[in-house]
Amino acid sequence: MSPRTEKQLFQIREQSKARILEAALKLFAEQGYHKTSIAQIAKEAGVAKGLIYNYFQKKEDLMTGIIHHGMEASAGMIQQMEAIEDPKGKIKLLVDYGIDFMLEDAYHTRLMFGISLQLQDFPELEPMIRAKYESYTPLMVEFFKAAGIPNPESEALFMAATFDGLGIQYVVMNDTQLLEKARKAFYERYDLEGVEIPSFTAQTETDKS
Repeated sequence: MSPRTEKQLFQIREQSKARILEAALKLFAEQGYHKTSIAQIAKEAGVAKGLIYNYFQKKEDLMTGIIHHGMEASAGMIQQMEAIEDPKGKIKLLVDYGIDFMLEDAYHTRLMFGISLQLQDFPELEPMIRAKYESYTPLMVEFFKAAGIPNPESEALFMAATFDGLGIQYVVMNDTQLLEKARKAFYERYDLEGVEIPSFTAQTETDKS
């Protein structure tokens, strides 16, 4: 058997890292960050405990990696928004992305909203998460202004607060109908029915691996 190429070795490493992150995400979401050990993550991922330390020095690095993956997905969504000319198309993509993300990725949803409610326990993540939250508001204001929606600043705050509340309720109630009712309400509020947007995926990079 010929030796593996650098490209093959890189792919193997990336696949191992993705499997480890996926296992960590599942366990952090199901039983909590503080109750999850590296040994449990290794067992869930089907790898040796020592392999995890080849990629992540400590458990906090796993959490950081998971958050980065989620942010990469949202960055991709913003790039898709920039390619849409219709302001209402941008709003519809934002609504669909937010709701579909919660529907398609229960683990990330549970983890992200859990962390948001206890940021004091993750001081190394707080600036990154806070900056990401704050970056969305100006975008929403811009979209609402371009679409001619009155009081764009207030609408941006309303949408952000509504999504936060939906996320918490969904984590607690696990009611998919709640999210679909919210989608319909957003469509009616901003007259989005019939607005066409390109297809997209709300999955994170971790889920695709």
